[in-house]
Amino acid sequence: MSVKGFSFDGGATVEKYDYTELDNKPSIPTVDGTLSVSGAAADAKAVGDEITDLKADIDNIVDISGSSNLWNPDTTVIGLLNTTTGVVNTESTQYVTTDFIPFANGETIYEYLKTISTGTVTILTPSVGNANNIVFYDANHNYISGITASSLSIPYTITITNVAYIRVSLTRAHFENTDRIYGIFKTEQTAATFEPYYNTHASLNPNIDIPQIPDNISAFVNDEGYITDVSLIPINDRLDEYFETTGNSSNLWNPNTTTVGQLNYTTGIVNTDSTDYIVTDFIPFLNGETIYEYLKTISTGAVSSVTPSVGNANNIAFYDQNKAYISGIGASSFTNPYTITIANVAYIRVGLSRAHFENTDRIYGIFKGAKTADTFEPYYDASVALNPEIELPRVDKENDYALIAYGDSLTAGTGATSQAHRYINQCADALNAKNCIAFGFGGSSSKPIAWTAGALAGFVPPNARTFAIKYDDLTTDVLVRLNAMNNKTVLIDGNEYTISQSDANVYTLPNSYTPSNIYKPIITKNSKYTADIYIIWMGTNGGGMNFDVVDAMIAKIPHNQYIVMGMTRLGTDTTVENELKASEKYGIRFFNTRVQIINNAFALLRLTPTEADEAAMDNGLMPPTLLYDEVHFNDYGYEAIGKLLAAQIKSNGYTYQLA
Repeated sequence: MSVKGFSFDGGATVEKYDYTELDNKPSIPTVDGTLSVSGAAADAKAVGDEITDLKADIDNIVDISGSSNLWNPDTTVIGLLNTTTGVVNTESTQYVTTDFIPFANGETIYEYLKTISTGTVTILTPSVGNANNIVFYDANHNYISGITASSLSIPYTITITNVAYIRVSLTRAHFENTDRIYGIFKTEQTAATFEPYYNTHASLNPNIDIPQIPDNISAFVNDEGYITDVSLIPINDRLDEYFETTGNSSNLWNPNTTTVGQLNYTTGIVNTDSTDYIVTDFIPFLNGETIYEYLKTISTGAVSSVTPSVGNANNIAFYDQNKAYISGIGASSFTNPYTITIANVAYIRVGLSRAHFENTDRIYGIFKGAKTADTFEPYYDASVALNPEIELPRVDKENDYALIAYGDSLTAGTGATSQAHRYINQCADALNAKNCIAFGFGGSSSKPIAWTAGALAGFVPPNARTFAIKYDDLTTDVLVRLNAMNNKTVLIDGNEYTISQSDANVYTLPNSYTPSNIYKPIITKNSKYTADIYIIWMGTNGGGMNFDVVDAMIAKIPHNQYIVMGMTRLGTDTTVENELKASEKYGIRFFNTRVQIINNAFALLRLTPTEADEAAMDNGLMPPTLLYDEVHFNDYGYEAIGKLLAAQIKSNGYTYQLA
């Protein structure tokens, strides 16, 4: 069956990476200590030569590979490039312009298009009709010069001093032709060598034996199939950019690394015999940065600046990058905030009265900026994750599901006669996908749904087993309606607990949980599941789509295979406004649910609409034949949504595990 040119048959599986056990790992040799001085020198030189060779091997352990196609369609903007100014005129909506693409003087620009249906690749012929303008920029993105389509011939060799980037414009209708893929290259291409754009990724070089890696590769791969401890892999610095630290708290005082003792600010040494005091670990601070100290009173929510005094022993010591002591300042001479004017400073340590620190109604914080009750954060650990802009291969690990759907009662399938009739199940059936799972939280708005997905942080308050989960402002409650979290599994400090829920903001942990005196991050177990394709459908509850929350959920997805679904209720101006914004924001990753149903549902289901259906659809509303109630669909409605969604997934070229 096909609808609007989308077919439901076919499909491709996700290519997986198979890493076998790594044998023959080289080890670093040692010098024979029994040799004479001259013999030892010769032996040491031989060892040095071997180590140099080994380092060369290590430098090649990682293959940095990427698409030779430099045109990233995801960063293309709407508008026409002015070749005399280098500025994009965004009012010229019939054109698109690339982002800045690195090109140097002497390099040659090749432009190609590939016709998907035939597989043919042809060089692009510039013309005024397709507005194939090019502009040249320096390393700071400053305009140098430009050339119009009428004066451009492809390939084009650059002869412009100081050029570092180019931008290219094209007619939008050509660019959005779904049977075409455009490409910008630095070398000549054929049908065999033409590549679509894909993000640069790194993979282990299979021709290199890697030293110092555990025999069991799973030792440094987490449950999601990602490398968790970068230090276990002897890679060069180039790969650092492929990892980023996420979930950083702006609060730099880690209570878990605080030690008992008094900080001697004249030596920088901690006197551990002085058990009435505590001292922070080394906290990164540079010359010119300002130290702000705050405490938050949990019972009142008030945040106040810490007033240094001899009574609270608020001493500070300054250290260089090697953590060698430079100087210090006593509490009697310290004013908060305090701007550092010490050359070569790299770290500070701060002392405090232990009785103040261990007051369970207080949270202390050290920050690099001013804070209020709204912006104060408790300390929470940062985590290492893959940079979402870089697609790294998984390591011998398949995703848990082909499709995961997050949403409210529409995702839960309210109105369907069984789970098999939910839209996500219908979609998976149409795709012949391996499996699917739905996390639908009826009655909930976007933010609590995003918390269940792990996209927004939630915290368990100190010293509590029955509590309201707090967002990262530590004030607002996470309101999951209809007790949908009751008997669900949550994770705190990596430990699993079955949580009970008696109201939208009343949760209870079992006796096996030991309350802490600090706020503890809490996530759902389902937020750890991974999928080939993610579906997000929210906004029915809470007055429309919350795009900031949707974007937070997208940021958590480790790839670009996702769909954001539009609202269907009532077809109001708000719904239409959301549809227009979502279409512009997410492009082919937006599924306009309401319009798809109105235009295609009856033809797909081979049903004849009633007069009431026709009247409703003429007014942009949902047809009664497909509805269970005013909001929810029946089996017919969910079948239509699922199959039309499957059509768009296949049209987008998404790959997934087959049944």
